[in-house]
Amino acid sequence: MILYDDHLHLRTHTSPPPPHCLAPLLEAARERNVIVKPREHPPLPVKLRFGPHEDYDYAMRVWEIDGYLRQFAETGTPVGFEADYIAGEEEEVELIVNDLLRRAADMGVAVSGIHGSVHLLPGKTPDLDWPKNGVELVIWDLDENIFKAHLKDRGPVQLLRDYFGAMLDLVGLDMYGALSHIDVIRKFDRLNSAGESVYFGDVEKLYSELSRGVIEKISGAGMAVEINTAGVFAPLGRPYISQELLNYAVELKVPICLGSDAHMPERVGANFDLALRMLETAGCSRLVTFENREKVEYSI
Repeated sequence: MILYDDHLHLRTHTSPPPPHCLAPLLEAARERNVIVKPREHPPLPVKLRFGPHEDYDYAMRVWEIDGYLRQFAETGTPVGFEADYIAGEEEEVELIVNDLLRRAADMGVAVSGIHGSVHLLPGKTPDLDWPKNGVELVIWDLDENIFKAHLKDRGPVQLLRDYFGAMLDLVGLDMYGALSHIDVIRKFDRLNSAGESVYFGDVEKLYSELSRGVIEKISGAGMAVEINTAGVFAPLGRPYISQELLNYAVELKVPICLGSDAHMPERVGANFDLALRMLETAGCSRLVTFENREKVEYSI
């Protein structure tokens, strides 16, 4: 059985950013009988290009674009992107993505798909080591101490409303083919001795209500939702969609795609066996991948 890894990256989040390297991912994919569909972070809107690397610690820089696309042209690999939903910056994000797609077409590079995600949320919690020029956004998922401070500042109720509200807005746009890691807000979460979430234990009912609301909106939007297996390596210890939420997505006939969110070759296709067991439990025997930004079904 061949599986498609529809979400992975060509480098790690380190400083300074290393070069994008596609070849090691392709080699790892061949060894594991996986077809990779990279989803790199595009450059951010101009006002968010902070710091010495102008990348807010995770995004592509403008001057890297041509070299990045050249690797896909040379290997015949389709290119794709994971574009953040950022409230108030929707038009510029779409312009940036469209420019990337135009450049790819000019170089003869096919496009697989565009995933949407939420990494930046409203808030004043310090998250970077350099001035942000009055921008009140927080990248909450790169460090647990930042997450805890942001959670304390916003409170769990408002944080969940911020996060899932942004996802609802994302789903309402035409640009995205899939929603990535719906449960990544739980990245640093784990269970206490009573078996309850250490961060969201008091708001689980709200969490369920809001996350199911996102699935319901996806079901009417023609998008897919992702099983993202990177959560296994986080404190959460499971993929970034719960079994219960996956079951609900399958019940509503939402297409499902699969992604490792690998940032290094050794994690290409990692924990896909666990994802397949979750899919079997949910009664799902077909997944989707993306070609030319269109969903393509395949059996598992």
